[in-house]
Amino acid sequence: SNTTNLNVKVEDYITRNIISCNINASIEDALFIMRKNHVKRLLVLDDKKIVGIVSLSDIIHHFKDNNLLIESLKEIFAIHRNTDEYRTEIDEFYL
Repeated sequence: SNTTNLNVKVEDYITRNIISCNINASIEDALFIMRKNHVKRLLVLDDKKIVGIVSLSDIIHHFKDNNLLIESLKEIFAIHRNTDEYRTEIDEFYL
């Protein structure tokens, strides 16, 4: 049967290779880390303590009036939703 078993542990689905940045990092630094590691979200650390998450979506929405930056980000970070395949269109901002 095609039933969904939701009685499984979160542990089986977590990402263990956590990519982070320091709370004092610049947006430019955060974007560099995201690009280098092919991720759209970073944990934000303050002296090894998790204080938040910054996402590419957060950055895009904040700088949405800067068309040149947004177009560059779309090109750089367009990652197919379920693969590591790159494409040049943003996946409807589902970041």
